Amino acid sequence: MERGCSRRITYSFGRQTQHQLSRENVLRVGDSFIRLAPDCIDIGSPKVTVTGKNSRIRLDDGKCKVFGKTSVQIVSQQGIALRSGQGASLGLASQAKLDGSQVLLNSPTQATDSIQVDTLTETTITLQDQDGHALPHQRYRVTFPDGSVQMGTTDENGEAVVDGEGDAEIEFGDHTDPEQE
Repeated sequence: MERGCSRRITYSFGRQTQHQLSRENVLRVGDSFIRLAPDCIDIGSPKVTVTGKNSRIRLDDGKCKVFGKTSVQIVSQQGIALRSGQGASLGLASQAKLDGSQVLLNSPTQATDSIQVDTLTETTITLQDQDGHALPHQRYRVTFPDGSVQMGTTDENGEAVVDGEGDAEIEFGDHTDPEQE
């Protein structure tokens, strides 16, 4: 396909689709890209969300948020380090080390730093037929008033959990734009 050409290419196969390239393949839309190379995968976008069942990782506006409904684990054979730009750090290896200009344990009223913890507001959407039966494994797209979009597939109960609340436009099914064809 020539550079600058705006055609849509659609592949539809049975159970498996395989494309084999000897170099790299880049998929680019707006400011977002996915680059597949023989030795790495790069994903770049102003906002990246990876969603699994009851868990998410979101990279947005200089923030990295990790959410797990039952737990979040960070595991390493060597060690784990958490470090802030203000000089505080937590190191975990065979020993635990906590550094900061002042370490306050279990005394939130004495703390002078205010750390903003963003709460995650979840909304469950459900897709049912006219008789009230769940429609599982259907694609959805939720567009919020700020323009952010979340997409995914409903679970076996026809449900999906999205980050956000309030007014939103929800679409189910195919998300192709007929004017782009």
